[in-house]
Amino acid sequence: MIGKLRRLLNSFNRFASNVDVMTRAVDDLVTVSRFVDQNSRLVTQTLSSGAVSDLKPRENQTELMVRHRGMWMPLGESRFQNWMSETGDYQQEQYEMGLKHTQRRGVAVDVGANVGFFSKHLCRDFETVHAFEPVHPTRACLARNVPERNLIIYPYALSDSIGEPEIKYSRLACGGAQIGGTLPSGIGPEMLTQRVRLMMLDDLGIPSIDFLKLDVQGLEVQVLKGAEKTLARSKCTILCEVEVNGTRSDGAEEWLVSRGYTVAGRFKKDVVFVPAP
Repeated sequence: MIGKLRRLLNSFNRFASNVDVMTRAVDDLVTVSRFVDQNSRLVTQTLSSGAVSDLKPRENQTELMVRHRGMWMPLGESRFQNWMSETGDYQQEQYEMGLKHTQRRGVAVDVGANVGFFSKHLCRDFETVHAFEPVHPTRACLARNVPERNLIIYPYALSDSIGEPEIKYSRLACGGAQIGGTLPSGIGPEMLTQRVRLMMLDDLGIPSIDFLKLDVQGLEVQVLKGAEKTLARSKCTILCEVEVNGTRSDGAEEWLVSRGYTVAGRFKKDVVFVPAP
């Protein structure tokens, strides 16, 4: 009997080394406050009792994850794993391209943070990083991948208006979540929906930023419009995706150029913009 229990325990430990169960981060806010747990700093919900909670009750409050090359991803995700196998450190070149045009290293904002590829780099090079990721399972992986204490995770989608639309996503391709539009091809039949909170960056009380990374599947210009005041006083470097699924995003580059930004570099789908001297 003892031998059988030991074998079962060994099997479980082997399983747990690759698949982890993690509690979800909060997905809605009443009052913005900060809560520090053992993994990262999270923007959380202040309850009517005054207590701070990092969970909202749900039927299922756990997320299954799998680790690939040191990064936790939703169980079933394959696209990122394939890209990482082909390119090594995913998006490292884009990040370095943007960083070399950034003199101030105080505050960075990662919009469309996904599982944390960029946030990991940003936390190393900036004093404070604000990361926005609205999708439950993806955000849980982000919190696990980036335990640095200078990271603040927000459960919002950013835009130029406020609201509560539905977002579509697949566990098989966590980088392709969409508000409106269609999911990328080749991700299989599994499509899930979740209601998310839309906010504007200008409304979140971030006084100034030094670096903005923007990858939101074709809605970049809406995020920029909702951040216009912050950008005007910050004069920051912006790394923005301008092409989604082979199609140019709707107006992000033109919007930035019309407000005095110039193109400092291009790499595949991403463009670095800097304020004109």
